[in-house]
Amino acid sequence: WRDPLMPLGHVSRAAAWTFVAHVSLVIFAVLNVVTGLFCTRAIETTQKNPEIVASSIVSTRDEHINRLSALFDKIDKYSIGTITLDDIESAMKDPFLKAHFHTLELDTTDAWTLFKLIDVDRSGHISKGEFVTGCEALNSNAMGVELAKLSFEHRQLAQRSVAFMAETDQRLESITNVFTPRAVGPSGCF
Repeated sequence: WRDPLMPLGHVSRAAAWTFVAHVSLVIFAVLNVVTGLFCTRAIETTQKNPEIVASSIVSTRDEHINRLSALFDKIDKYSIGTITLDDIESAMKDPFLKAHFHTLELDTTDAWTLFKLIDVDRSGHISKGEFVTGCEALNSNAMGVELAKLSFEHRQLAQRSVAFMAETDQRLESITNVFTPRAVGPSGCF
């Protein structure tokens, strides 16, 4: 792009700087698109690799189970090994435990509903195993909705990236055509 810059510099410094700014922006835009495509491909490849996906699921699940067990231990004040509706209701009043529920993406607006959803055997007492299993089931439904939402947003972003890339290619081609030297005929005319 040095060849068209020199004549523009003789015409006007403003024209030369405008040209430099335009070329810089186009280069930045193209690099941005290339980086976006690279990242998208890397994410897609990683998501399709069964070993990486399985490892991630196992480690995430183990971490989640540990956090649920720790939450159960905090709710079970007397270390009985079971919790009741009263224990859950008092946990909902404690801002720290309520925040703990929120970090695990569990709805704490209704203690009774939460207790009923977790107390599968309807004994009125929830063991640590019931608590972990019940909370995991509740959390997996929320994760499914979030995953669907993220997938939809990802598809939209990919479509916009492809459209932006096509437009950038067209503009770059038109700029290239403007500054491509034309052949000179034998008489010196174009």
